[in-house]
Amino acid sequence: MAGESARSIDPTTEHRAQVLDIIRRRLPDARVWVYGSRAQGCARRYSDLDLMLDDGGKPISASVMGNLDEDFDESDLPIIVELHDMAQTDTRFLARVRKDFLLL
Repeated sequence: MAGESARSIDPTTEHRAQVLDIIRRRLPDARVWVYGSRAQGCARRYSDLDLMLDDGGKPISASVMGNLDEDFDESDLPIIVELHDMAQTDTRFLARVRKDFLLL
C-alpha cells in the first residue's frame, strides 16, 4: 500500500496503542489497516476510525467480531471504531477503499 505510514491517521500514539491492544487480545496475528477519512487525512475531530482486519485471509467469526465491537464500546477511546473483516468484505468495496489503506 503506497505511503503506508507517510500519512497521519490522527489518533494519538496512546490511542493507536489502545486500538491495537484491543484487537491483539482476540486476533494476535491480524494485520490492521486504516481507511476512510482518517487514512485520507481529511478526518474531523470526531470522525470514526475505519479499520479493515486481515487475519491471514481467514474469515473472522461473527462472535469474535461481536466481541471486538463490545471491547471498543467499553473502551474509553474518544472515537467510534468501525471494523470490517477483509475476508468477508465485498470485493468492489474492498477495491474502492484499498487504495487508501494505511497499516496501523
